[in-house]
Amino acid sequence: MKKWIILIPALGILFTTIAQEKNLYRKNHTLGVHFTLHDFESAALLKNSSLSDVLNKGDWSNISEMNPGFAFSYMKGLTNNLDVMARLGYSNLEYPRPGTNPGINSNAKALIETDVNLNIKLLSDKYWVSPFISLGAGASQWNGYYAAYFPTGLGLQLNLYDEVFGLVQAQYRLPITSNANNNLFYSFGLGANIGKKKEVIV
Repeated sequence: MKKWIILIPALGILFTTIAQEKNLYRKNHTLGVHFTLHDFESAALLKNSSLSDVLNKGDWSNISEMNPGFAFSYMKGLTNNLDVMARLGYSNLEYPRPGTNPGINSNAKALIETDVNLNIKLLSDKYWVSPFISLGAGASQWNGYYAAYFPTGLGLQLNLYDEVFGLVQAQYRLPITSNANNNLFYSFGLGANIGKKKEVIV
């Protein structure tokens, strides 16, 4: 009986230590700012053709043909390799709603977007570089029209200095509602830890 009395606290300490070490590199509260680009034309070509055809013909949009904007984000690690990211973005553009034939920049208005993504990282924040896959759901408002979309894509996180992160991301946004349109989305940003760094208790 005495052996069990000694063993139970020892196992509790062991499991607590393992759990703390397991999440040692879980991302803390992080705020980010991002420069963004929307590309509707390349997405339309991909929808009606294929990636190889678009690349072979050189039809991919140049940066100058994309719509710039900016976004703010909040990130928090759920585990060492899984982060949740909430983002709020703004861009001034003409949104090509399905069934319409807009002219180039003839009716540019504010596009407000918000989305929540799960970033599934190949490596934890212990490493200076980590590729990730992102999956999420989002909503937007443009000129009184509301839409929902499904963002999915790839990204790269750079651990720059003292929990300051560089983030590069490319997404393909699939429409959920009738007012949404396919588009490619690019994001280039920096994020900084705003929470107290956790210490491992051993």
